[in-house]
Amino acid sequence: MTIEKLRQLGADVNTGLARCLNKEDFYLKMVNMALSDSKFEELGGCCKIK
Repeated sequence: MTIEKLRQLGADVNTGLARCLNKEDFYLKMVNMALSDSKFEELGGCCKIK
């Protein structure tokens, strides 16, 4: 996963980077950890915006 790919997918990369102290490598590590977590798919059903 890259920063550019995340932007293409609609991710708020600027906010994510800010939360990771603007450390791109740390941010990408956190994104990849989340995407590889088996529970990640379950978040989709519980976080709908009305």
